[in-house]
Amino acid sequence: MEIIFAACRNRNLATLKELKSSLTSRLINRLDYSPQTAKRAERDGADIELIVAALIHDVGNALAPENHSQVSATIIRPFSLDEVTWILQMHGLFQMYYYADKLGLEKDVRDIYSEHKLFNVAVKFCQKWNQIPSVPECQKMN
Repeated sequence: MEIIFAACRNRNLATLKELKSSLTSRLINRLDYSPQTAKRAERDGADIELIVAALIHDVGNALAPENHSQVSATIIRPFSLDEVTWILQMHGLFQMYYYADKLGLEKDVRDIYSEHKLFNVAVKFCQKWNQIPSVPECQKMN
């Protein structure tokens, strides 16, 4: 079993490294952007599960940009709480709040989950950790 987990870990790390060639709208690649997102979560007092989720939240972009949230959630599912998996799975939809109207789409789609017990945590994940502009060098986050 340990060999299986090691192989899975190595594949996930390799996929994470692929984010270096994946640009965001923030003028930095996702490999630099992802640790900054995790650092914001850590500074905000998030538990380790959410910090790891913040680190890998965009890893699915390397494999399937259109549904990267679901891919990222699937990768972390065997190792994480269901609550954290749900937040990762939903973060793409929740991010639409910040840009969908500029594309002629409905920005409040996330509101269909407004009664969900994790709605506010998912909003916080996007608003406080994922949406904040990132800086070109991760060292500036120290």
